[in-house]
Amino acid sequence: MNKSTIIIIIVAVLVGFGYFFVKGGSSSSGSALLQAGPAAAADGRAALILTLLNQVNTITIDANFFSSPVYQTLRDRSVPIPDQGVGRPNPFAPVR
Repeated sequence: MNKSTIIIIIVAVLVGFGYFFVKGGSSSSGSALLQAGPAAAADGRAALILTLLNQVNTITIDANFFSSPVYQTLRDRSVPIPDQGVGRPNPFAPVR
C-alpha cells in the first residue's frame, strides 16, 4: 500500500465516525414520529395541530367579567412613548 491509499482510508474512517456521531449512533430511544418516516411525521403533526385547535375552540370568555366592579376599578397607567427621529434611509451606505 502506498501513502495516498492509507490517507484515503483514514479520511473515509474519520468521515464514517463523524457521520455516526452526528446521527446519534444506533440508539432506538428516539421519537416514534422521527423513526416512522416523513408521512407518519406529517400525520402526527396534523393530529397535534387539530388537537390544539380543538383546545382553542373550547375556550370561553365570560363577558360579565367586563362589567364587574373589579374590572371597572382598573386604570390605564401607560406612559406615551414620544416619536423618535428616523434613522438614515440606507443604513449600509457609507457615512459622509
